[in-house]
Amino acid sequence: MLDDKSREISADPNLAVMSTLMTDGSIQTHPVWRDADGENILIDIKIHLPKFENIKCDATITALLQETGNH
Repeated sequence: MLDDKSREISADPNLAVMSTLMTDGSIQTHPVWRDADGENILIDIKIHLPKFENIKCDATITALLQETGNH
């Protein structure tokens, strides 16, 4: 469940920065399109990209949403 501030920030149409773990333990970081449904942050992940395989192997991720000040 998102808190009020996270819900507000996630309503902005901006990219997020997401990090996943590669199979060798290294970190892969990349910008991703995201949205929110009011309770969860939704991240667009194409199944043919390495980040999808990374998440299948280890669901540990970090996502950064940045407040733009456009509120």
